[in-house]
Amino acid sequence: MARRLPPLNSLRAFEAAARHGNFRKAADELCVTHSAISHQIKLLEDYLEVELFHRRARAVELTQAGSYYLPILQTAFDRIADGTEQLVSTATSSELTVQVYTTFAISWLSSRLPEFQKQHPKLRVRLNMATWDVDLNREVVDVAIGTVNCIEDFDPDIYYQQLFTSNIFPVYSPKLLQDDPPLEKYDDLTQHTILRVDTWPNDWTLWLNEVGIPQIALQKDLIFDTYALAIEAALDSIGVAMTRTPFGARELSSGWLVTPFDKVIKARDSWYVMMRNDRRNSDKINIFAEWLQGVVSQDPSLEL
Repeated sequence: MARRLPPLNSLRAFEAAARHGNFRKAADELCVTHSAISHQIKLLEDYLEVELFHRRARAVELTQAGSYYLPILQTAFDRIADGTEQLVSTATSSELTVQVYTTFAISWLSSRLPEFQKQHPKLRVRLNMATWDVDLNREVVDVAIGTVNCIEDFDPDIYYQQLFTSNIFPVYSPKLLQDDPPLEKYDDLTQHTILRVDTWPNDWTLWLNEVGIPQIALQKDLIFDTYALAIEAALDSIGVAMTRTPFGARELSSGWLVTPFDKVIKARDSWYVMMRNDRRNSDKINIFAEWLQGVVSQDPSLEL
């Protein structure tokens, strides 16, 4: 339902006049004439169908209705002023708040941020890590980095810039095979503990379907809330983890983790840098987004 709100100019005139106890002082504060204040208050009284002031020769006094209404308006105006101050200070601040999935921050972004700070020393990045998607319309975040399954999932209030699409494949520690059965055939996975991630619950299913053994019974498993924990468990030789680029890149390049099979599949979701439409012209956001696009384009392990 539409809100029933009196004219804003009339509300401002009443609040100023009630606070000063004088129409002329209210006029001076709002940079209008004394008659304009009187006119706006009369409009408000007609709208509300109540008298808000007792008019005296040299001053005005609030009626019972006016005394009731004044603190309500002052609270509302204070909240608007506070919210505006916070919004403006956030938009113009040298601090850039970036929300990102925990594993992406640990595995890829955090090691590259010093270069961003070197290039842009006047900007300070505040990195918020989470396992869930941020609501940019509700939370005070400048930029978010995350995954979206398809265009139909786009929020019309959010601007999306595609970064890359992950590859998905299993990994394990070479130490795992010292005591456990071999990993030479897809069916050998049934003899090992499977490390799953509940925020991407379909990655194992997608990979198994792609290699042609969707019916394989992977009965022994452990579930983690992030890929970072699943990769750590794989490093500890607890089992076989499914990973996705760029997660685990350092562990793979060092040989701490290896992949048992050559089969790599494309994820169904893609990675995006996201911002509210009304923040697209923010200099600090565009500086970070352009830098991020450039770093992604130079990483050979990431595919657009």
